[in-house]
Order: sequence, then C-alpha cells, then structure tokens
Amino acid sequence: MLKSITVFLLLLSAKTVLADTSKEIECLAKNIYFEARNQPIRGQIAVGNVTINRVKDSRFPNSVCKVVTQAKKDKNNNIILNKCQFSWYCDGIKDTMLNKEVKEFSFKLAKALILGQISDVTHNSTHYHSKKVKPYWSNYLSKTVTIEDHHFYRWEK
Repeated sequence: MLKSITVFLLLLSAKTVLADTSKEIECLAKNIYFEARNQPIRGQIAVGNVTINRVKDSRFPNSVCKVVTQAKKDKNNNIILNKCQFSWYCDGIKDTMLNKEVKEFSFKLAKALILGQISDVTHNSTHYHSKKVKPYWSNYLSKTVTIEDHHFYRWEK
C-alpha cells in the first residue's frame, strides 16, 4: 500500500496531475467495468489490483492506461483483433459503458484503488484467467488466490 501511495504522490508532482490522474482513473474504471462488471465486488477489486500490479512490475508498461491498452500489433502498427492483454479492449465490440450504476461504481472503485485505499486481494498477482480455460502461462506462474470463477497468479522473484 505504501508503494501505491508513493506512486500516486509521484503523479501529484507532475504538472498535468489532474489530467493524468483522471485519465488513469478512467482507464482503470473501464477495465473494471468491461472485465468484471458481472463479478462480485471482490472480483472487481481483484481486476483493479492486477492492473495496478502490472504498472508496478517492470515487465509491463508504466501507466494504467498503457497496461489496459497493451496489445499485439501487426507490421503496420494496427492492433490485432483479440490479441490484447485485456480481451475487451480489442474484441471488436464498441466500448460503451451502458449500465450507469455499474459505471459510476467502477469509477469510484478505480479512484479508491489508485489512491491506495483498498488492499490487494490478489496478493500481488499480475495475471488471471477464468476457471473455464487453462492458458499456457499458468504453468509458469504461482497461483495466489481463486475469487469466484477466476484464478490469480504472480511471478515469483
């Protein structure tokens, strides 16, 4: 949690703090909404935790927005359909947050997560998947927790 606060304080020192922070909150809110709106609150928190844990991990981009929009691209720098870190981002479906109540909650949750006001329920996980699938990478990471119908994992250092 202290590291989250430190990261946020570093954001505060930037000239464009309001724009940067609000954009990061928006990106995280969208990720929570599209990845976990059908999950209980703990599952939504977990998706937010994974996103933030990736920002903290040097193997991933250094901002929430860059983590959320991370995707494989073709030789012309176009995003390849269904080849994103978070499936909703490049599934070909318009990204409109239609449920106003869930959208508002996603924004509140995203802000609290970025401010470090909510503990990490995933134990520093950077990956997760549905119980319905078994991605190849799950063999190389350590499972930390199962929340509802998702398994969460982290790299062991």
